[in-house]
Amino acid sequence: MASMFCAISFVKEISTPNKFTSGTAIYRAGDDEFVEYKFKAFRSEHTPLIEEIWKKTIALIVGRFAFENNQLNVTINQYIPLNVCSLGDDPTIYDLPIAPAFGFFTAPIQDPAVTESGQDIFRLKREVYNGVTGNQSTLSILCKYPLHSRHTNVADATTRRPIFSVGGELVPLAKSAFILCETIEWNYPIASPNAHSTYENNNHLNYNNKRKRQVERIAEKFHSHSSTSNNTYKNISQRHPRQNNSKPTTPSLNSENLRFNNLQTTLEQVRGT
Repeated sequence: MASMFCAISFVKEISTPNKFTSGTAIYRAGDDEFVEYKFKAFRSEHTPLIEEIWKKTIALIVGRFAFENNQLNVTINQYIPLNVCSLGDDPTIYDLPIAPAFGFFTAPIQDPAVTESGQDIFRLKREVYNGVTGNQSTLSILCKYPLHSRHTNVADATTRRPIFSVGGELVPLAKSAFILCETIEWNYPIASPNAHSTYENNNHLNYNNKRKRQVERIAEKFHSHSSTSNNTYKNISQRHPRQNNSKPTTPSLNSENLRFNNLQTTLEQVRGT
């Protein structure tokens, strides 16, 4: 799951078509700070996680979040009604506890960390599915954390392009959103088996080509030295023609030593390449 949202919320409005419930809800981030968002919950008989949603109730809502048209959207995965005492017959937004929303987000790094006012800020970005609108949209989250020993390696990690997972208070803004990070983790993606196989095949092909070139160089050097040795042998033979009455003799020892020395020189040159 790329994103997760969790907040104690007041259900303000609902609409109940056949297969899902949609509406608006509000959570309380401060004394007089209320955040409204749109939600959608798909009903299913196979899960007890989502009970029937009622208007003007207070509940713990857990789901996936996205932003579209500067609006926070939440696709509900769990809905837990809470029995909250209220001054009137029905609860209101003022019966909500002060409980900022918790957000969790996993994505590749977009902008490495920069330091501002004693805190580091970096940005994560990825494509997510918005279950409220049914659209695929880009979710870009600013992540801020204080500079202390628990996060000393984060700034360096943001320059190496890993996959980050951050968790903390979710703060919706006019055109983006912040997560005030309490937890920051990261890991480096592993190459796919196909990519690994391609890499091995390329290495094997490069090795074969290199070996072939080395063998060709050996052959060229050997042939050149071999022809030199043959010419030398011929010259020696011409200097000492056999007499008609002389017996056949083997090539002189000097010519054999010369061929051996030439071959040894060639092998030493190949080893040095």
